[in-house]
Amino acid sequence: MGGTRSGLMPLGLMCFLVCSAQVVLAHIDAVRVSLSQLFLSSDVVVIARIEGISDRSFLLDNRPKVDTVVSARVSYQYKGRNLSDIEFFQDAHGHAHYVPGDLAVLFLNTLGDGHPLHGVGSAAGVDFVSSQASNTAHRINPGELADYQWVLAAYAESANLIGSSNEQRLQRVKQTMLRMLGSNSKEITESALLDWENMGGELQLDQEEIAYLLALTRDPASPVNLRVAILHSMSRKQLVDETAWIYLFEHEVNENLLRVIMSTHGIENRAFMPYIVAQLDNSSDEVVEGAARALGHPAYKGAEAALKPLLHEENQRLNYAAVYALAGINSAQARQILLDAEADHPNPKVRRLISARLKVFS
Repeated sequence: MGGTRSGLMPLGLMCFLVCSAQVVLAHIDAVRVSLSQLFLSSDVVVIARIEGISDRSFLLDNRPKVDTVVSARVSYQYKGRNLSDIEFFQDAHGHAHYVPGDLAVLFLNTLGDGHPLHGVGSAAGVDFVSSQASNTAHRINPGELADYQWVLAAYAESANLIGSSNEQRLQRVKQTMLRMLGSNSKEITESALLDWENMGGELQLDQEEIAYLLALTRDPASPVNLRVAILHSMSRKQLVDETAWIYLFEHEVNENLLRVIMSTHGIENRAFMPYIVAQLDNSSDEVVEGAARALGHPAYKGAEAALKPLLHEENQRLNYAAVYALAGINSAQARQILLDAEADHPNPKVRRLISARLKVFS
């Protein structure tokens, strides 16, 4: 069995020590939960190879019962008593679906006396339960193992923070966050983003660190979804201005460009308008639709004339996108275009949508 490795304390545990436990734990929910939060709430944390998923028959209160048990061989352990092999139940709505051969991070809890499955576990000879849902399965893909080993080893070294000053803890939080955001694993990057949001305004980045993050958002080797997620966090914290987004408008193409356009929802800026309007002439209907819908905000007053032709395209989805955009702009010119189309558009479905949107935005 492998051991832990030295490394920096991960962000979530730093948050737990720097902030109150209530602040951190308030962000734990079924949909958005980071690696650090999973680590904090677990009794046992291991990287393990899934060996089998099978139904186990046993007696509970002298009655036959069958439950599914997952078995795994431990490769690296980071929390809890040392184990070489492990069996566990899965107890989560939409639980993780493993297959034999998967290498995964397992966050497990002991079936103690107070756990609802304690009696089941005793009867079946199973000591642990996993509450990991499908979106927190943390299967380890090729090339990700070193990053997972590092971050989990860092989690396990939380005792090193005892006696450190608040400034020292925050500095280590920052170093950890920056390394996680540059990880080969999108799950680790997403975890860092969640923890960064949980920290609020606690962390202050210098210009060199901001430049590092900005470079990550421009790295074509990284998935565009992660890059715009980092850029959103930077925008919310006012670390960048609109020029950071304009760089992506000017350098991304096709599906990546569409993702960038769609990601500007909530941060609409008039400086984006010429780049988005230009995509209304894209050869891809999908890109045109995404661009049109992104223009549905008062910040884009002046785009009405460019949107008007979409009302008369044969593609009904483009008609709908133009209606939503014009209603969202909600200018006098946009309303007049919609009123004219409401009166004479050949498609009754489009006319009905126009009527509904005009009522909402009147």
